[in-house]
Amino acid sequence: MALIAVAENAHDVASALSKFLDPVAEYSADIAELIAELFNTIAALRKLDAARKNPIYFRRRGHIAEDVETVTCSLIYSFKDVQKILGGLGKATIVPGGAYRQVWRELTVHFKNESNNSLCRRLFLYQQFLWDLTHRLVEGFTLDPDEFENLRDKIKFLLKAQDDRLADDLSKQSIGSPSL
Repeated sequence: MALIAVAENAHDVASALSKFLDPVAEYSADIAELIAELFNTIAALRKLDAARKNPIYFRRRGHIAEDVETVTCSLIYSFKDVQKILGGLGKATIVPGGAYRQVWRELTVHFKNESNNSLCRRLFLYQQFLWDLTHRLVEGFTLDPDEFENLRDKIKFLLKAQDDRLADDLSKQSIGSPSL
């Protein structure tokens, strides 16, 4: 998936979460922080996309291609998880505050259980990695190679957990019995 499409997905998630600010007022600071991290992620995705499209850096694109694929796949899983959880609100235009509160709890618990981090922290890690990839593409090196490797390992580990969860979910789905 193109980086801009992932950025647009992040924007959709931020827009959906903005509806939580008033109904879940006791968590409005956390929700606002999460929305800010989504916009920071959008900025990092757009900056990397612009650098990848610049012909000056075409020769270096191959050096980051696998990492771009890894972080993009993990971001897509994360955003799909958010959208799936938010789907619990249904299509109603007026939803009681308690429903928002419940969905917010499900959202925070899901990400904490999956990676022992909040979604906000996960987005911060994605951003750092995206900025490092941009720097690597533009400058030809990362500022802190050890930190870059650490971020790469964390995102690869997360992606493996996400892949495993998807495989487990798919294995639990029943196709049904053929009718006679």
